[in-house]
Amino acid sequence: MVSKPARLLACLFALGCSSDEALLSPIDHELDRLRLEATFERNVLGGVSGVATLQNLWPAPFPMEYAGVCAQSLLVYASASYSDPPLWNQLRYWNGRPGGCKWMPVTLVLPANGSRQIKTPAVAPTVIMGDSIPAGTYFLAVSIRMLQPRDTTLVIPAGPTQLGFD
Repeated sequence: MVSKPARLLACLFALGCSSDEALLSPIDHELDRLRLEATFERNVLGGVSGVATLQNLWPAPFPMEYAGVCAQSLLVYASASYSDPPLWNQLRYWNGRPGGCKWMPVTLVLPANGSRQIKTPAVAPTVIMGDSIPAGTYFLAVSIRMLQPRDTTLVIPAGPTQLGFD
C-alpha cells in the first residue's frame, strides 16, 4: 500500500488532483467514515418515524447514494440485541400496497464534518400491531439501503419504545 505522503506527492505533481483527493484511499471512501446514529419520534397523530443521522467524520466531502424513501424503513425488534430478524419491517408494508413503491435513488455529498438526517415515513402503531404483535416494549431501528459507496443495507438501532398502550 502506498503511504499517504507518497500518494499525495504522486497525485499533486503527476496527476494534478487536489490534496483532498490525494489523501483518500479506497477504504477511506467506505462507510466507516460515517458516524451512524438513530432515534425515533412520534407525530401529533401518534405515528412513529425513525430518524437516522449520518455524520461525515472526514475533513473532506463524502459522496453517497441511497435508494430513497422506498428503501429506508422502520424496523421493530423483540430484543435490544437486534440479533434476531425484525418482527416488523416497514418495507413489507409499503411494498405490499397497490402499485408498490418505486425507488428514486438520492445522490448527495455530505460536506466535510457535516451531517444529514434521513427520516422514515411515519406509520401508525396500529399498523405495526396489526401484524399480530402484542402490546409491549420493543426496540426500533432504522434501515437504509445504500447504493454508493457500496451496495449494503445499514441497520441503525434507535432504542426502546412502548407499542400498543396508546
